[in-house]
Amino acid sequence: MLKRKERFPIEVLDHVYSKETFSVDCVPGLDVLQTKPIPAEIAAYYPEDNYISHQNNKLSLTDRLYAIAKNYQLKKKAALLEQHCNGPKKFLDFGAGSGALVSYLKNRQWHSIGVEPNPNARAIALENNCVLYPSLESIPKQEFSVISLWHVLEHLPHYEQSLQKLLSVLAPGGKLIVAVPNYNSWDAKHYGSYWAAYDVPRHLWHFSQGGIKKLADKNGLSLEETKPMLLDAFYVSLLSERYSNKRTPLFNAFFKGFYSNLSALRSKEYSSIVYVLKKPE
Repeated sequence: MLKRKERFPIEVLDHVYSKETFSVDCVPGLDVLQTKPIPAEIAAYYPEDNYISHQNNKLSLTDRLYAIAKNYQLKKKAALLEQHCNGPKKFLDFGAGSGALVSYLKNRQWHSIGVEPNPNARAIALENNCVLYPSLESIPKQEFSVISLWHVLEHLPHYEQSLQKLLSVLAPGGKLIVAVPNYNSWDAKHYGSYWAAYDVPRHLWHFSQGGIKKLADKNGLSLEETKPMLLDAFYVSLLSERYSNKRTPLFNAFFKGFYSNLSALRSKEYSSIVYVLKKPE
């Protein structure tokens, strides 16, 4: 396999919407990649008809598979939060989408709050009786035992500053749970510029395990646990197969997603990884 410095920079097409090409290159010393250029109006690259993470309707086969996986992951996420909550059941979901996890935990007697800047996603949440806040600054002042960012960190223009703001409302000893795609996974290396998890320009940043560890160390956080998101390998492979115009995308995606997870049993480089980070007491 090519080393990181040999793999990048690469040119990646925005397959979802604009069909524009962006560069993905290394940020020196951080084990992080950056999408360039960063669009001045990034919101214009989030078309609601196509950007699946804010949709509840089930249209195409891909959408239906995504919905099944989303329901499964919802229960897995809740179980992880239960496991790592050492204080009061006070939870903040930063980048809450349509509020599914916030609602799920409210029904399990959590004090559960969500922040979602996208107004259309907040409107969908409101239709389901879930009120989300547009920004961290707009929520009532309080501390949380657990804060999560599920595939959110890679979207934030100033992710380090955003992380520091989140840590300011995380209780001492609280847990920050961050899930991001891993550009060192087998499927990322296999698909190259067609790897769907690059998702330029919506994904402004791309992380490795080393990059998250450096970010944690810089902010005084301890890495307590990493967990794979096994279904992501299949979903990302399915989209990647479609982007590369393969003739049997579903069939190929199943085997390549399976092989990516299988190879990660040894390398630990899963397609997406959940990091559990602890703030000092």
